[in-house]
Amino acid sequence: MSKPNVIYEDQVSRKIYQGHTLSLTETSSSNEATARITAAAYIVGQQVTVYYDPRKPESATLAIGDPTHGIFPTVFFAIGVLATIGRAIWLAMSRR
Repeated sequence: MSKPNVIYEDQVSRKIYQGHTLSLTETSSSNEATARITAAAYIVGQQVTVYYDPRKPESATLAIGDPTHGIFPTVFFAIGVLATIGRAIWLAMSRR
């Protein structure tokens, strides 16, 4: 599995923190090219916005939101709907 190798620094209350988390729900890819493309979006020395927890500044990320663009929630919703339908059919069949 490949993950982009991006390291960034941020300063909170005069203390410097170093991070490597790109998004709150990071994913690894078996495709090294995808990891390289993601890492290439960040240029050495580039200023970026770092999102961090004020109570725990060492916990930071460069992106917030769902990097899957809704794929995971949709899949879990579909599984839930199918499970509900399957259960309803099973109950109907078992009452016969």
